[in-house]
Amino acid sequence: MDFWTVKNITGRLMVGLRWWNYVDDEGKSHWVFESRKGPSQNRINEREARIFWVALILTPLLWAVFFIIVIFRLNVETTESFSSVTTDFLRKQVLQNAVSFVTREGTTPQANPMSQPSNTI
Repeated sequence: MDFWTVKNITGRLMVGLRWWNYVDDEGKSHWVFESRKGPSQNRINEREARIFWVALILTPLLWAVFFIIVIFRLNVETTESFSSVTTDFLRKQVLQNAVSFVTREGTTPQANPMSQPSNTI
C-alpha cells in the first residue's frame, strides 16, 4: 500500500514524478518516466517536495535502525544462545509429531463431512 501511494499519489502530486511499465505486443517491457516541466513545474511546493524526499529516504533508514536495535536487544536479553533455543524447539516438535503419528495409527480415520460433494452453495 505504501509503495502504491508513493508511486501513484504523493509522487505525482508533491514532486511531479510519474512512472509506469507496459509490455508491447512483442513481449518487450517498456518503462515510461515523466516529470513536470515548464509552467506546471511551478505548481510544486518546495516544502512539500522536501517532505516527500525526506520521508522517502528516512523511512527505510528508520526500519534499518529498528532492526539493528532488535538484534542487539535479542543478543543482550537472552541468556541462552539462539541455536540452542531453536534446537530445543525443533526437538520438541519432532517428538510431538512422532507421538501423534504413533497414537493416530491405532484409531480409525473419521470421515470429514466437508469432503463429501454437495451442490449447496
